[in-house]
Parts: sequence; C-alpha cells; structure tokens
Amino acid sequence: MSRSELVPQIVEISRQAAQAILEIKDTARQNVESKEDNSPVTLADKAANTIITQELAKLPCKATIVAEESELPDPTKVSEPFWLVDPLDGTKDFIKGTGDYTVNIALVEQNQVQLGVIFVPERQQAYFAARGHGSFRCEGGQQEQLTVRSPGESPIATGSRFHKGKEHHLLESVLPGLSMVDAGSSLKFCRLAEGKADIYLRLWPCCEWDTAAGQIILEEAGGHLLSLPDGGQMSFRKDKWRNGPFLAVANRAWWDQLAGEIQGFMASSR
Repeated sequence: MSRSELVPQIVEISRQAAQAILEIKDTARQNVESKEDNSPVTLADKAANTIITQELAKLPCKATIVAEESELPDPTKVSEPFWLVDPLDGTKDFIKGTGDYTVNIALVEQNQVQLGVIFVPERQQAYFAARGHGSFRCEGGQQEQLTVRSPGESPIATGSRFHKGKEHHLLESVLPGLSMVDAGSSLKFCRLAEGKADIYLRLWPCCEWDTAAGQIILEEAGGHLLSLPDGGQMSFRKDKWRNGPFLAVANRAWWDQLAGEIQGFMASSR
C-alpha cells in the first residue's frame, strides 16, 4: 500500500478521535491535570490518544507509534517508519473553548514526513497531504486543493493568541504594515497552506508531533518549514523529540528578507 493510499484511513482515525473529544469535552475542560513540564492534559487528550494508537496498530503499515500522551520511546532507538501523534494539539485552546484545537497524525520515513492529517473537531474539517500528491482541505464532503499565497502581497503573520511576544515584535520591526491572524495549535500551518497567512515564526520549544503533520500540509501547498538559525531542513528523532526554533513561510522569499534579523536576534539572546 502506498503512503497516499493510507490517507483516507488516517483521516477516519482522526475523525474518530475528534468524535471522542467532542463527546466528553465539557467534562474534560473541568478536569485539567498538569504534566511534568507543567503543560495541561485532559481526559479528552487521553481518550483521543487511546483511539489513535489502537487504530494505527491495526494498519498494514507497521511503524512505531510515538504519541504525546503515551510512554515515549528513546528517539535514538526508533527506526523508520514511525508515526508522530498529537491526539489533542492546542489543549489551552480546548480548555478556553476557542475551537482552535486539532488532532495531528503524521508518518515519518527517510527523515521526511510522508503523510500528515490535521483534523479540526469543532469544525469537522480535515487537512491532509501525502508527499508528491498535493495538500487538501475537506469540509462538508467538499474537497479543495490548497495553495499558498502569492509573493509580493502585504505580509500576514500567524501565531498563538497565548504567546504574543518577541516573535511578533521582531516581525513587525522588519515588515512594516504586517498584519496578524491568530490561530491555535497546528492550524497556524493550515493558515499558511490555504493562503491566509505568509509567516509563522516560533522561537520557543515545541515537539515533533506538534509540527510534523503541519509541515507536509504546508510543503505540499508550496510552502517551507525551516530550522533556525540556518534555514535548513527540519530533522527528526531529536533529543526528547524536541524541536528547536523554526520559521514557516508560504514563500522562501520571506526567509531571504527575514534571515539576517532573525539570526541577529537569536545570537543576541544567547
């Protein structure tokens, strides 16, 4: 079975997880726990995680499952292919009731994301992509191929409503007339992929399951996810599955314009 042929099954698994989240969301929002890193986790995270890991294990594609709410394997001992799963990305948005939370599932092989699905429970939207087959959004039975915005238009950045800070100020200082679109979770990648934003800069840590599905959805729509400070390719199986700073752009021209300022800022912040 080709990787692209797996996509409908992964969309269905993500839909099942989304349904489980919706069924217990009121109870889950009232019972929030803290993990060792002080990030929040709810019953909905755990319920979605159980469904996804059980269903992925049934697929003919045999791969290690690396899921945020499961016991994490040592990255150095995981062979390819492997799944990266965030059963409920954007837990703060989930708790606050913004609707900007997602289910993320991605398959990594040859140090690249080969397929990715982002499902938005509150809107019953599925974003998905397989390498070499394009990027799509499906809603209400209607499927649309995604393409990033054309270069040369007034810049639009996207970022979290909970983390506005140095990234936003840095971009404003370099790009006069910059406007901002709030988006939670991996929806920031979707906003770039569907042509509603140009730039997403993140200077604080997150994990590989936060970005993998969004990466291929963005790349198959024509965009780029660049590791900072050098603008290189994002790698996988890093220590503790932790990403460093990155820049997601609809067009690489934005990297050419921003690289010097970002690299200077990062050097001065060490």
